[in-house]
Amino acid sequence: MRALSVLLPLTLCLVYSSPSLAFEGRYRAGGGGYNQELTIKKRSAGSYDVVLVVGTEGCSGYFEGIGAIKGAELAATSPPPADPDDKCVIDVSRHGAALDVTESGCVSFHGASCEFTGRYKKRR
Repeated sequence: MRALSVLLPLTLCLVYSSPSLAFEGRYRAGGGGYNQELTIKKRSAGSYDVVLVVGTEGCSGYFEGIGAIKGAELAATSPPPADPDDKCVIDVSRHGAALDVTESGCVSFHGASCEFTGRYKKRR
């Protein structure tokens, strides 16, 4: 019985320290009429569905892609577009309890007046 009580806390620690658990969930950023939302769901072993929505007066955007954990980050790309040069890449990294999102090549997904980049906090 003692061996089980020693192993159980160690097992729980290993499960909760998994990098994938730190990314999954629903998050928000923005403020003052500028809204950013991020949803990350586990898809299969090693891949994740990533959805970003941004909106404010005069601007809105939407990204839906597939991501994978690379080191300490989650990198997501857009599905193959009609124009091969039109490829959006989203990088997500942990910053304490929040997630930092940066983007590359995503202007056609949201226009010039808004962006997906920001610090997102987990929704409650």
